[in-house]
Amino acid sequence: MNHSICNADRATHLKIVVMALFLGTVVTGLSVFLHSYPKVTPVEKMAVLKARPPMVVSTATVVVR
Repeated sequence: MNHSICNADRATHLKIVVMALFLGTVVTGLSVFLHSYPKVTPVEKMAVLKARPPMVVSTATVVVR
């Protein structure tokens, strides 16, 4: 095996490409599997907050809307 990528032969480059494709496939497969796994998020447990009417806060005595 060659220790420099600049002087590497065809077989070494092929090994690098095959390993990159294999690891990319493994990472993609794991991410799809873990993403599709059903789980309950904290957002689903929270209460629904309703918006209040608009409100104006000012330190002045005259409020212009």
